[in-house]
Amino acid sequence: MPSFLAGLMIVASSDLLMNAPMPLVHAVAGVLGLVVREAPIALPPVPFALLWHERFQADPAHRWARERIAAAMRRRLGLDQHPRRGAAGGRAQDREPLQRVRRPERPRRS
Repeated sequence: MPSFLAGLMIVASSDLLMNAPMPLVHAVAGVLGLVVREAPIALPPVPFALLWHERFQADPAHRWARERIAAAMRRRLGLDQHPRRGAAGGRAQDREPLQRVRRPERPRRS
């Protein structure tokens, strides 16, 4: 599934069920006509990541956008432990740094 939202849209028009982040589910449940239930078992947290091409790693505008997106998602998912100060939330030294994850190399076609 490409995204949680796409999955919720499919679930809404079927008899399937899905595990998804509650802030997202609560934001769209009414619009999609979903019935929301807590999971009957404890589930591990779902990791989230921002991905970008390596050529944008040092781009100041791209970094600015990444930081704003990460801060907004932390607030939306209740992960922001610091009071909101400005658009990015919290002071720069208080925010978690964005972590860079390298994608494994794909085999090249001959």
